[in-house]
Amino acid sequence: MANKLKDKRITKLTPPEWLRGDALRLWHKKLAEVEQLKADEVFDALDEELLAMYCDSVIIYREIADKKPRPLSTKNAKDLQAWSRVIRDCAEKLGFTPRARARLKKKNLK
Repeated sequence: MANKLKDKRITKLTPPEWLRGDALRLWHKKLAEVEQLKADEVFDALDEELLAMYCDSVIIYREIADKKPRPLSTKNAKDLQAWSRVIRDCAEKLGFTPRARARLKKKNLK
């Protein structure tokens, strides 16, 4: 089973059925960015849900951030803070942050 997960290339990852619209477009964009970095082994099948959560959270964050009027209400500001934490946590686990990429490079050098 572990070998099967390791053999699943990034191009073969499948978004969950519930991921739609802008979040699904972001999914494909992020996979393309990772492939351009020649980091195919960054993701495996176990990361599909986490990547979907990241994409969905980014879209929700954008929708809240785009709300009018400005400045945002206290509730919307708190919602943005909460969603930014979800996004940051997912990004760190997926290797999207500078610190996470540095950790991956260091691991690959060993």
